[in-house]
Amino acid sequence: MIPLKKPFSVFRYATCSLLLVLAITVTACKDPNSGNVKTQIAKPALEQSQFTHTGEPHTVTLTAANAAYTLGGDVTETAVGNYTATVTLTDTAAYEWTDGTTTPLNLSWSIDQPTYVITGSGTTFTATLDGKTIGTAGQPIHEVIEAIKTHADGNDITIQFGNDSILDLSGATAAFYDEWGLITLTGSVTSSADDLTEGNYFGTVYVWRDITINSAATIVDTTASTNGGAIYNEGTINIIGGTVETTGRYCAAIYNFDTITISGGTVRTTETNNIAVFNESGQVTITGGIVEATGTASNAVYTYDGTITITGGTVSVTVADSIAIVGDGDGDIIISQAQGATTLITSANTNPDEGTIRIWSGSLTVNGGTVQNTAYPGSPDAKAITADTGAGATVTINGGTIIPAYGE
Repeated sequence: MIPLKKPFSVFRYATCSLLLVLAITVTACKDPNSGNVKTQIAKPALEQSQFTHTGEPHTVTLTAANAAYTLGGDVTETAVGNYTATVTLTDTAAYEWTDGTTTPLNLSWSIDQPTYVITGSGTTFTATLDGKTIGTAGQPIHEVIEAIKTHADGNDITIQFGNDSILDLSGATAAFYDEWGLITLTGSVTSSADDLTEGNYFGTVYVWRDITINSAATIVDTTASTNGGAIYNEGTINIIGGTVETTGRYCAAIYNFDTITISGGTVRTTETNNIAVFNESGQVTITGGIVEATGTASNAVYTYDGTITITGGTVSVTVADSIAIVGDGDGDIIISQAQGATTLITSANTNPDEGTIRIWSGSLTVNGGTVQNTAYPGSPDAKAITADTGAGATVTINGGTIIPAYGE
């Protein structure tokens, strides 16, 4: 038998030809020489992104140089602040980043406020920044402070008193006055500064600007002068931690003529006839921390003119003949308790004419918190609040806890 041949199929040959043509067409689209393929570039980073202010310009550089991109934006800066450098591809038609994007890169960097360290004793002190002497070594404290001020050039700074030990100013005053930025004080400093010390400046630290005292600061006055104190304030002080203390007699831890906010730390006096915070004329706001007097015949807070506002924290005296808060002159005292805070004003005063709070003149308003005389009821004549209404003192109780109640 003669075998039959398979019929010729035009369709079969036509299909094969079409597939061959299609295959050739697809391969041609993927040709790397077609001009449609971009070179991928690794994204660079900054060699250094954090600097400390030195008064000299800081310039950022990249970890890798490449002709495919340029560096612009904030490249060279001097002042304290946050900055952004920008890396831009030179030709987005030819280059792309390894993630397939072509958007310019924004790289953040900063110049941080510097920490000046003061060391020395007696009349010889030196300021350094990152180990470099600022000004001239071995100068009186006021000249060292002036050298720091000049070098800081209005920037926010930190001043650290000493390294690991207490810096004794030996009767001098660290004076901070005009044209400063914000100053943060750290470290431990003590002085027996009397009145009219170092160019009529008072206290261990004299403030005529903005100063923050943080948890690493201890400022102590040991003088026995009526005008002495740990801090003499004619500026703005923000106490967020640390200790401000006077251990001398007849003085105050803080003399205030302007603005003080106490949100943490301790302001304290430990000797006889002392005041922790004396408000001659200004605004004192206490939102936290401790203000206390532990010596005989002393006060935690005394206001003559100005306003005392307490929304949290503890104000206390521990000796029976001491008063926690005294209102005199035309000053106003406002006590409340902010949400989440605890306000506690206490004494153990047994004198029925004094109490925990004594208002000679001016006004007292209690909206919240606790005012307590812990001598009561053991001493039935002990008072929480007393007021000389005949001299114009006014007391308004809108809330809070008064032990014993006002008027009992």
